[in-house]
Amino acid sequence: MDKHNQPFRNGKNDAFAYVQGIAGRDLNRWERELIERLWESAEDARDTVTNGSDNPFIPETTEHAGIVELNEDYSCVFRTLPVDLSSATAPESAFGKAYQDLFVHGSQPLAALLTMSLNDTAHPEQPEVKATVHSIASPANIYGVPVVGGDVCFRKTKGTCVDLFAIGIIDRALQLHSACNEGNKVYLLSAYGGKTGIFASRTTYELICDLHDEGLIKAVQSVGKNGILGACSDMVANGNSGILFHAENMIKSPSEFPKLLQYEPDKLIVTVNDDSHSDMERICRKWDKQWLHIGTVTDENKLTVNCRQTVIAEWTGEILRTSTDVHSHSEATSRTVHLPPLVPPAFPKTDNCRNTALSLTRSPNLMSRQWFFDRFDSTVGTNNLSTNFISSSPVMQIKGTRYALAVAFGANLFSMEEYAETAPLLVAEIVRKTVCSGGEPLAITGCLTLKCNDENHYKNTVLHIRRDIADSCRRLGIASSNIHTACISSDEPPCINISLGCIAFLDDKHRQMTISFKGKGDMIYLIGKTGDQQHDSEYMRVCCHKEDALPPAIDIKAEAKLLQVMKQVIARKLVKSAHSVTRGGLFMSLIESAMVRGFGFDITEDEEISKEAFLFGETPSRIVVSVATTREADFIDFMMTANIPFMTLGHVTREEIRIDDNSFGFISDYKRELKVEE
Repeated sequence: MDKHNQPFRNGKNDAFAYVQGIAGRDLNRWERELIERLWESAEDARDTVTNGSDNPFIPETTEHAGIVELNEDYSCVFRTLPVDLSSATAPESAFGKAYQDLFVHGSQPLAALLTMSLNDTAHPEQPEVKATVHSIASPANIYGVPVVGGDVCFRKTKGTCVDLFAIGIIDRALQLHSACNEGNKVYLLSAYGGKTGIFASRTTYELICDLHDEGLIKAVQSVGKNGILGACSDMVANGNSGILFHAENMIKSPSEFPKLLQYEPDKLIVTVNDDSHSDMERICRKWDKQWLHIGTVTDENKLTVNCRQTVIAEWTGEILRTSTDVHSHSEATSRTVHLPPLVPPAFPKTDNCRNTALSLTRSPNLMSRQWFFDRFDSTVGTNNLSTNFISSSPVMQIKGTRYALAVAFGANLFSMEEYAETAPLLVAEIVRKTVCSGGEPLAITGCLTLKCNDENHYKNTVLHIRRDIADSCRRLGIASSNIHTACISSDEPPCINISLGCIAFLDDKHRQMTISFKGKGDMIYLIGKTGDQQHDSEYMRVCCHKEDALPPAIDIKAEAKLLQVMKQVIARKLVKSAHSVTRGGLFMSLIESAMVRGFGFDITEDEEISKEAFLFGETPSRIVVSVATTREADFIDFMMTANIPFMTLGHVTREEIRIDDNSFGFISDYKRELKVEE
């Protein structure tokens, strides 16, 4: 491995020495400043860029969207961002930024997902919660992009955290690239008067479409936090050509160089042919955009900044690529608290399981999310296959094809400040949901937001979380990248919020698997092993009022095996439904599968573990499936050869819910408690 692909033991001094060795000279202050900016941006991708699948990320250096290949015809482009709630216009900016980062790759946004984490003292009926939802829904609906799912969780945290996961589809033959390989002129495109927001973002998309349709754009890059010069450096690093940047068109003197590194929202860098000026002018005027000639494409792979015929800074493509790979970790005090290697006690007993089950359904973390997602437009177009066929994760059709995507986006309920090791739990959960929906998982992405007044104090904790995510993805055989990391200054108790998204591919939309029981008499099975040890769960928090239980442990190797078996079970059409066991445990998964079509279920508990752990424990790596009686023998034969734990639970009933011959009421009782509308 080359030196620049390894951590530099002595930090930035060691790294600068290596970069100056490539340049063959000392770097001036402007050259060093850009490289430091690139290093800081590279922190977001560091330790999470893995390629555990056969569908690799397209290797472009960018601080913006990620791209993963689906097949030879299509790629998926995605972007995650935290949604700032500090002002009325802040959510609008987040949606605009995310969608613009999809636009610049030639993608029309397909769908969006949201996670919202609130304090456990909050409730959906509170006016402030309703106001927060409204502030997010208003800008989301204006873009005409369906919000198809996500997660809402109530936990011990200060304030409200909202994260956005936007996805789009690209026809690979029409994909726009940021690599600077051809085209003679470099332009900066922006709205007149520096306008930003929904209108500016939407017209930017229409502008790109028109330029692309007429074959004018050769390369395009969105201007991000490293400013105009940072965007140009990405284009040079990704291609074989270079850019001669005419700084005098942007600044009056070299002393104003830092202006070129300032964040510029809703602006684009494009390269076009020499003879395209009149067409550029026509299309830019149509969409009320201004254009400025800021550079020329050169044959040499380097970025040169020229101000009034004087070169003030220059970086070769090799230096720019090196600057995105450099590892310059600084020492920081770790706040990670490792889980003690002790065997937890058994689950607390309950006197009346039926009453416990009913009280559990009143938990805000388990009740229907309709109060949240009904505020968003989820059925724009005809792409959302989960509108009528509910899956463990939303399934979106790729319009005009037989293909589909299963996408999941979830937030972590556990305190990441104390239990940073629980990140793999969230990775496994969202991947499992897409597999239960019939997808082949390809990629993990997400947002990691740190709220504190001393970022360096928690740097090792954040690094530990990112490495755990990357390691889990490798072991599950999927890729991970573009996990957005942000630090928000706050004097409140430190809080680490994490939301992760998963993208999975269905090569035939008709292979979508749903959660619903399909018919009376169908057999119900549990795949995976249920643990009897006490761990944090909705049962422990809501029914036992115990807040200090440890999170459940997860065996990623066992999870990987479960997912492989589940994919084969679905491919062989051995099951009629599949649902991941997550919050609320087995009982809630059965309720959710039953109430879609108004069925009930009759099951028998596992006598080897307590009924509380069996029904309400949240042991990971478990899936509930229903099997037609005509396929039961084939299912059992296959599972016996799969060498993975499974057990018969019972069968689907007309409406009544029975456990060990005891009536737990009817499915309508639970739909009412969960506030599920008919």
